[in-house]
Formats: sequence, structure tokens, C-alpha cells
Amino acid sequence: MRSVERDLTLYVSNAAAVGLLISAVHFPIRSYISQAQIISAVAVMARIPGAGMLGAVAAVVGIKIIRDDASNPSCKQGKWKKLAVAGTAGALCLGLSLRTLRPVTLAASTLSAVFLIGRWSANSIPRQGIRTHVQPTMTIRTPLLYSPVISNKLGRKVYLKLDNLQPTGSFKDRGMSRYLTYLKTEKKATRVISSSGGNAGHAVAYVGKCLGLRVTVVVPKSAPQMMVDKIKSHGAEVTVHGDAWPQADELAREMVAKDPNAHYISPFDHPKIWEGHSTMIDEIKSQWDEKYPPSAIICCVGGGGLLTGIYQGLDRVGWTDTTVYAAETEGAASFAESYKQGKLAKIDKIRSIATTLGATQVSPGVLEGMRKHDGKTYAIGDVTDKEAVKACVTFLKDHRMLVEPACGAALSVLYTERHRKMLDSHESIVAVVCGGGGADLPTLSEWVAKVGLSKTTLEISDS
Repeated sequence: MRSVERDLTLYVSNAAAVGLLISAVHFPIRSYISQAQIISAVAVMARIPGAGMLGAVAAVVGIKIIRDDASNPSCKQGKWKKLAVAGTAGALCLGLSLRTLRPVTLAASTLSAVFLIGRWSANSIPRQGIRTHVQPTMTIRTPLLYSPVISNKLGRKVYLKLDNLQPTGSFKDRGMSRYLTYLKTEKKATRVISSSGGNAGHAVAYVGKCLGLRVTVVVPKSAPQMMVDKIKSHGAEVTVHGDAWPQADELAREMVAKDPNAHYISPFDHPKIWEGHSTMIDEIKSQWDEKYPPSAIICCVGGGGLLTGIYQGLDRVGWTDTTVYAAETEGAASFAESYKQGKLAKIDKIRSIATTLGATQVSPGVLEGMRKHDGKTYAIGDVTDKEAVKACVTFLKDHRMLVEPACGAALSVLYTERHRKMLDSHESIVAVVCGGGGADLPTLSEWVAKVGLSKTTLEISDS
């Protein structure tokens, strides 16, 4: 019987050692691990004392690499981590139950075999570390970029929070991912209906696709065809209704009222949306290297979802002394009107090229934040369409990124002399680059012509 046990031990040891050699030669991840594998494999086959321990170390370190790969959902390697743990425990139990003189060697050999299986599975990952299949992510952690060119113009440090790099090209992904995830997990939603002039609808369509929801987006006639096509590309149903967003929103609400399984998604007015947008401030704080918090944050404001999220984020991280500048074009200045009156105010019509700022009345939630930050909020509602588009062009020249006029409204505070004077008291400024999902070169050319800028405006000066 002991002879059988010994033969079984040698057979398993040698087989696993050969597997270890194959793993080292054909699936190298770390050179020093491969060397250890080769040495331990040869030592096991030669029955050198202590070889099992070396094999165990090489296998365990290799399994750690497998475990690290498994921590990334895109790799789908979690089962190999579990297999490695189970294989380790099983090998030790088997070695002890057989009472061989070399249980550690047997355990190490089994670990090596498990390691080979895991490494074989990981072979779908190229050696350079670039994955062949990546699952879509609903949002990303966007860069906070120091802008030398804008800083030089203002004589103070200017940072850009590049939320135009979100998957759909807009900060809207933050709020919609938080809200739709909540609806699916907590409310068991299967269908959502939204209204949007562009970016919010695009974000709902994209996030809804990621979550497996049926999505309908009602857009006004003013919505760019490019944006409508993007919404449809994610499998969402699109209904065109009304001259402006308020009419589209009215139909969306009517559709939800007729469908008991549908949930209404506002483009900006829900606490979960604000909560999602507030994560932008958490990121900025984690990326901030200055001694003191930013003294000012500049953003655009449409319905107020982004601004409300910024207020919440500032409160959470303790940056209550940071001044907020909320910019709008003069034909869409619903927040500026509410700011002026100290209460919710409604403008009669949107008269601006910045159609994504197309809310005739802001969310009530933004007024609560404004009152809490009284003395630290300034509404800039006199940005002209020409200034907003010119800011888009200048930003393209400075940072090689296309953004929309809504974003240009915020950037114009940095680029336009009459606005940037109000920034003289600030040492460090963060400008939120909120989006460019609805921008391309032909559309930018149309905007340039529409506001009366020269066709050679790509070479405009700072004047």
C-alpha cells in the first residue's frame, strides 16, 4: 500500500512539474516567477529535498497574480481564484491523509497544476496587459487638468475638470448612472421614459443599455439630429415632440402616466441625480494637490442638476468657502432670473444657441443650495451666444477638445475680459468642462456662422 501511495505521489508531482514548466515557458507573466517555476519543477522531478517548499512559494505568488487579475470584472477570472483556494486546501488534506513523507511537495505540485489552469485562462489577456474584452462602464473618474495657457491669461492657477470625457461626452452620466441603478435595484424597474434636448437623453439611453432597461427618450424638434442618432444607437426608442424641451417633457410625463411599468426620468430634477453629480467634487478633492481648497468653481447651469450636485459635494468635503460661478447664455438664463428674484422664476422661452441649457425654470433644489451658499454664489446670465461659441473655438485651440455652447458659457467666464475681472480675487479656480457630446466640426462651423463669427475664427485672438 505504501508503494502505491509513493507512486501516486511521484506521479502527481512529476505531472504537475511538467505543467509548471509549460506554464513558465508559454505563459510568462513575471520573469522571476517563471524562473522559480522552472527551478522548482526540475527540483521536484529530481526529488531534491525542499523542492516542494520552493514550488509552493512559486505557486502561491503565481496564484496572487491570478487573484489580482480576478479583481477586475472585465477579466472574469474570479472562478480561478476560488479554484486556487480550493486546490490548496484539497492538496494539503490529501497529502496528510495519505501520510506521505512529502505532503508539502504534493501540495506544491497540486498548487502548480492549479496555477497552470489559471494561467491558461488568463491567456486571453495579452502580455502587454491590454485586455481583449472590456465591459462598458457607466461612468469614469475624469482628469483634473492644470491649464497653463488659461492660467497665463488670468495670472492665477486654473484647473479643468474634464467631464466631457465621460462615456457619452457629458457629466450627465454621473447622475443618470446613480438614478437608474437605484431604480433597477430598489424599484425593480424594467422601463424608463425621459425627456431631453440631448445630453441627458443620451446618458439615459447609454446607462439604460448597460443596465438592461428599455428606454424611451422624448426629444424636442430643436434636438440636433446627431444627438438623436446617438440616442438611437444605444437601442433606445426616440419620439420627437414639441418645439422646445418643456413640450417634450410634458409628453414624456403623459406616457409614464399611461404605463404602470414605466418610470419617469427628469433630465435634472431628482435627488439621486444630484447625488451622482456630487461625486465630481469628491474626485476633485482626491485629485487636488494645492495647500488650500479651490477658491472658485465655474460651471454652466441649465435645469440646475449639476449646480445642485456641486453644492452638495462642497458641503460634504467641507469646502464651504469656495465661491461658485454659475453661467448661462442670456437667452436661457432661468437660474439668473431666479437668483435675481430670490425665488423660483420662469422665463417664457429659450432664445439661445445653447439648446442643452433649455430649461425655462430651474429645479427647486438648486435654490436651497443657493441660499445655503449665500454670498458664495454668483449667477452670470448675460453670456451672449457669440461669446459662448467663441469660447468653444478658443478652447479647441488651447486644449484640442470640442465642447458645446452650454459648456462654452462657463468657459467664457475665463476667456471674456468683462467676465474674468470678477475672478481677480481668486488664487485657484476649477472650471467644469461639462460636455461635448453634441459637438463636431461641421456643427461647430454652423454655430460659428449662426452667431456671426468669421469663418477664419479658428485663428481668433483673445480680444
